[in-house]
Amino acid sequence: MITKFLQHNYVLLARLALSICLIAISILAFSPAVVDPLIHTSDKLKHGFAFLVLAYLVDAAWPTSTFNYQKWLGLLGYGVFIEAVQYFIPYRSASWLDLLADTSGILCYGLLIPGFKHLPLINWRWQHPMLSSPHQQD
Repeated sequence: MITKFLQHNYVLLARLALSICLIAISILAFSPAVVDPLIHTSDKLKHGFAFLVLAYLVDAAWPTSTFNYQKWLGLLGYGVFIEAVQYFIPYRSASWLDLLADTSGILCYGLLIPGFKHLPLINWRWQHPMLSSPHQQD
């Protein structure tokens, strides 16, 4: 019963998860530095992983198109937005290296798609009924 619910509401759930992640990442990016539970993890690794997850969620939220340049540019635009806002926040700083790490996370997602298709927890994105159409948009 739960599996059927999840399958029928997959796009809605992916968009909800994407919204929650965007809000959480924005709060973390714009608020003063507080106690970081991942303090011993590289900042660039955090950026890369965050954008890898965002890339999956963007791709899953709009499953009728492949992971194309529009999805890439949207994510990259969000990364640029974060760095631009941080430039004007006195207790934050903008960094080209953070943007490079964001881009690396997006690129890693694109490269890992063939492997992700075999992971049971996330492969619904490629098994969604909308994708069975022979007229898949790019």
